[in-house]
Amino acid sequence: MLMSHLNKTSKDILARAMAQEDITVQHSASAQTAAFDVQNRCLILPVWKDMDNAMYDMLVGHEVSHALHTPAQGWQDFVGNSGMRHMFVNVVEDARIERMIKSKFQAFAGTLLPLMRHFKNATSSKSPVRMFRRLL
Repeated sequence: MLMSHLNKTSKDILARAMAQEDITVQHSASAQTAAFDVQNRCLILPVWKDMDNAMYDMLVGHEVSHALHTPAQGWQDFVGNSGMRHMFVNVVEDARIERMIKSKFQAFAGTLLPLMRHFKNATSSKSPVRMFRRLL
């Protein structure tokens, strides 16, 4: 089932239920990737024409794990805005929260497979995706 047939309202409900709070959920055609704003408690989900239900659920689960486990206080100061430190800390944090969401919602572990297949052909050995895959 492709994005055009997904029920965005049901994905909003899923995200809020998993996060256990009334987070704001935005579906954005201009977003290049999913993101969670830990300060403003806002989940931003991209709208990709070739995104299926499993990919959408994976993005929701990953970003909800940020809502549950990434600290709001001091996180941006610690991680920085750019550079190698930002990339490294972000990759490690992503691996940490993935493990935590898989533990909390065991059925979620299976939704990571489409992501790994999607990014399987990342070419750069310095790619954050490749580093992330090694940490999982």
